[in-house]
Parts: sequence; structure tokens; C-alpha cells
Amino acid sequence: MPRVVDGEQRRRAIAHAVFRVVCARGLDAVTLGGVAAEAGLATGSVRHFVGSRTDLLVLTLRTLRDDVRRRVQALDDHDPEAALQELLPLDDVRRTEAVVWLAFEAAARTEGTLRPLLLEVVDDVRGLHRRVVAELCPGADEESVAAAADRVAAVLDGLTVGAVLVSDRTDAGRMRRVLADELAAIAGRSGRVGTGA
Repeated sequence: MPRVVDGEQRRRAIAHAVFRVVCARGLDAVTLGGVAAEAGLATGSVRHFVGSRTDLLVLTLRTLRDDVRRRVQALDDHDPEAALQELLPLDDVRRTEAVVWLAFEAAARTEGTLRPLLLEVVDDVRGLHRRVVAELCPGADEESVAAAADRVAAVLDGLTVGAVLVSDRTDAGRMRRVLADELAAIAGRSGRVGTGA
């Protein structure tokens, strides 16, 4: 009797194999054959479940988005700082995601098929920033929320790039403190004290 394979589970496993290839050798090293070897599959199996290299890259970016989204949605709605921490490379899983994300950001400049999905993910993340700021600053006008959300984005982006480029000098505790300090400053500017760090 033929073995039944869960296609969605197989595609996720293939996407996570791409994560490993990108972390080890960069996005240019992503080939159907290389990913198949990393996933312990035949190249034909990867082609069957994914299609082309472009399809593989789109699948990987969607998987990254979905993984982070799932973790954020599983959190307590009343802990905005924890939601933002999911975007920081504070452990091996999130560090891997950060490396992959930055590789895709760079690639999307020249690979038109990735750009729309990347911008969709950016919009989702910026929406999270705005929701967090709006919660920290109830009653703040839209312009103030947008400006504070831009500051949150700058802090998260800076910490992420620093952690990826100089990982041996990055301390998760320090990243948490920097984020907490920025959120406290934003809340303080709105007249609210503390962020519940």
C-alpha cells in the first residue's frame, strides 16, 4: 500500500530546509537539489511538492511569516512587549528567522516575484507595531502612533541587523532591555507610566 504523505507538512519541512541552507550558505545557494539534500529528499520530491526555485522561495517566505504569526497570535493580548520580542533574534529559532528574513529583504530588491509578498509581510509587521503603540498610548492621535511605530521599527530593525551581523557580540537580555526602554519612553511620552516589562 502506498504511503500517504501530508503535503502541507512536507512543504513546511522543505521550507525549513531552506532556512538551514540560507543560514549556512546564503540565499544564492538555494537550489532544488541542495534543499532536497538538506531535507533528506529526492530532488523530484521537492519539485513535486514545490515546483520551481521561485516557488520554493515564495513558500519559504510564507512559512517564515506563518511561523512568526502563529507565535504572536498564541501570546497574551495584554503583553505587547512579548509580541514585539517575537520579532527579535533572542534564541536560535528567531535568529535563524532573522537571517532568512534579511536575506529575503536583500533579494526582493532584484527578484520581483518576492517583492509583493515581502511587502505584505512588512505591512503585517508594521501593523503589529502600530497596534502595540496604540495600546501603550490610548487616546494618541494617528500621527503620533505612526511616528512612535516608526521608532519601534527602527529599534527592532537595528537590533536584528546587529544580532545577525555580529552574533557573537549580541546579548538577548540587552536586546530585551533596549526594546523595553523604548516602549517605556513611548508610553511615558503619552503620559502612561511603564510597559509591563
